[in-house]
Amino acid sequence: MKPINQYQTYYHELQFQFALVAAVLYLSTSLDTGVATAATNSSGTLATTNWPSGSGSAAGSRLAWLGGGITNFARTLLSGPTPRSPNQRMVLAEVGPNQRSWRAESDGSSGAVSNRLGLSRRSAAPHVIEIETGMNYWDGQQWSPSEASFELTEDAFVADRVQHRTRLNADLNVMSAVTTTLVDGTTLRSTPVAIGLYDPNNGRFAVLATVTNSGGILVATNQVVYSNAFSGNVCANVVYTLHKGSFHQDVVITGRLNPLDFAFPTNAQI
Repeated sequence: MKPINQYQTYYHELQFQFALVAAVLYLSTSLDTGVATAATNSSGTLATTNWPSGSGSAAGSRLAWLGGGITNFARTLLSGPTPRSPNQRMVLAEVGPNQRSWRAESDGSSGAVSNRLGLSRRSAAPHVIEIETGMNYWDGQQWSPSEASFELTEDAFVADRVQHRTRLNADLNVMSAVTTTLVDGTTLRSTPVAIGLYDPNNGRFAVLATVTNSGGILVATNQVVYSNAFSGNVCANVVYTLHKGSFHQDVVITGRLNPLDFAFPTNAQI
């Protein structure tokens, strides 16, 4: 005769086996009597679960809920940020010296949960950043759009709506004819002096022409030309060009300049 505790153990094992068989039969019957459909709308939310009424409806609802949640979760991972809806508009979010950022402003909705597993995903607002050197300048209160242009005053050409504020004297042949003030307050002053030749072979140097009185002409909103700015053996103009992120000085040779005429080799540097 078997001990009582052995009979109890054997009885519990039979109960467990019968429970497994009943669960399998229950699920197979439910799956045979209906089809679960999980439809998702544009926001990825489970929309419908269609099952016939009966004993299998509860199991079908549970399976449809789980399947719809998994489907939406996969869509969340693969689809990326939600596109901007038509009722959103891009608004200026931040302005800096060399950049400007925009973001999508919605109608105030907080963003809907996109799946049924409790993994919420809010609509990611599109974000755009513009980058340009010298895009904005500090006007004393805020960063404002830069304007690379000179304004003519009584004795100078002034550009004060850029980060590198520049002043060109009306006559080039003066001390500190060109003044540039940087964003950090550093002030640079300069004046062209002369044109010369340098022989890299022996270090010999010779001045060919020196700066002379020359009045500037505003040939474009961002460009000033000083014609025939040198006296001597070289004909040349000095051209200043302003951009939002740069300022250039160019010496343009307008006449003949052959180093051999001055006893310099052809590899001489100007």
